[in-house]
Amino acid sequence: MDKIDTTPGGKTSYCYHGGGRQDDDDYLPEWFLLELLVKLPANDVFRFKSVSKQWFNFISDPPLRALYFSRQPKPIRCPLLFVSTAYKCFDTLTDPNQSDSSAYGRDRDNLTLPTPLIRRGGNREIRPFYNRAADKGFILAEVAAVAHLYGELVVYNAVTGQSCERLPNPRRKENNCSLGFITQVDDGSGFLTDYKIVSVASQMQFRNFLDMSIFSSETRRWEDFRVQSEAPVNFCSYYYNRPVLVNTTLYWVHRSPGIILTYDPYANPNQLRIIQLPTHLEDDSDYDDVSGVWKIVHGNDGFWETLKIWDLQENHHWRLGHTIQVGEILDLAPSNIGSSDNALFVSFHPSDPDVVYLDLESKGTLISCNVQTKRVDGVIPYWPSDEHYSSSKWFLLELSPWPVSIPPSLLAIYSHD
Repeated sequence: MDKIDTTPGGKTSYCYHGGGRQDDDDYLPEWFLLELLVKLPANDVFRFKSVSKQWFNFISDPPLRALYFSRQPKPIRCPLLFVSTAYKCFDTLTDPNQSDSSAYGRDRDNLTLPTPLIRRGGNREIRPFYNRAADKGFILAEVAAVAHLYGELVVYNAVTGQSCERLPNPRRKENNCSLGFITQVDDGSGFLTDYKIVSVASQMQFRNFLDMSIFSSETRRWEDFRVQSEAPVNFCSYYYNRPVLVNTTLYWVHRSPGIILTYDPYANPNQLRIIQLPTHLEDDSDYDDVSGVWKIVHGNDGFWETLKIWDLQENHHWRLGHTIQVGEILDLAPSNIGSSDNALFVSFHPSDPDVVYLDLESKGTLISCNVQTKRVDGVIPYWPSDEHYSSSKWFLLELSPWPVSIPPSLLAIYSHD
């Protein structure tokens, strides 16, 4: 394919040829090439980026993406992956309702996360890691430490396996700190343009501030922030205290004082806002956001036999939306699931507030169910005999329908101080 000027006013156009001279008749005009590409799965189109620089520029051109989506017979739904935080787990599971329409065109059995390769001297090696956070198809992982006090952080692409290696550790890093991960993607080029990592360690005393460390891909270093709070707060950081991300704002549920901490490192890096939790919530609760609506899922008696879903209203008041009896759901489920004492909340569907995903931990099974109909729509076993899976926590990763790349400027190996 050559890039040639064929349009009035000098607009760039692309033509494909089979290797002959430019005056041969074997050129394909751009319009014909576009007609071919829009009929292919998105992931196959995306692979043409690696053919040559000309193909890379062509596939990255925003008009191609716009044309591709406008020609699809029905809206492309984003593939959903269930990712384990567990040690040595690289496997992913697909939502059964999405697997038949995945833009990536893969079967469920073939959906596995690529393993980041970590550079050590002149060698590259595979090392165990924990998946700590995810956003827009990118995962923040903590690589297991080898002869180091702390593991190293790696940002990697869940589809291509590209990774930003050897990110420096924050100066105040503690074991089991809570990590927030925010990415910025250019929809036109399909490139990751910026990301931030927010590290929060435990602060046992109530104070009018919270100390945080923030890594920016722009500066390539960590900065310490003393973030002012609207009221005295403390913070108990532990491994699974993972914030929910909405746009560029991070939300942590802090149950002991009954509040939600909200923080936006882009818009207001020096201010911590507070939202009160619903009253009468016990310690066993989880939280998520769906279609911009904040929801709290509360389990009774520490066993999650009953799930109560609370919705946050615009006036920051809470409304009890649904009450779900786990046993009632399982009675309507396929017979191969069997009975279970309890279910752990995993996530809401990112665009359907009536669909929740639950982990039947004792059965080693993830299920998708509708809170309105109480119907189980999907069943995904995850091998409970594997100790890494049975002791892990799952989270949902929504991939972009048009694959996103990490540009060379962000792939560089970071130097450590």
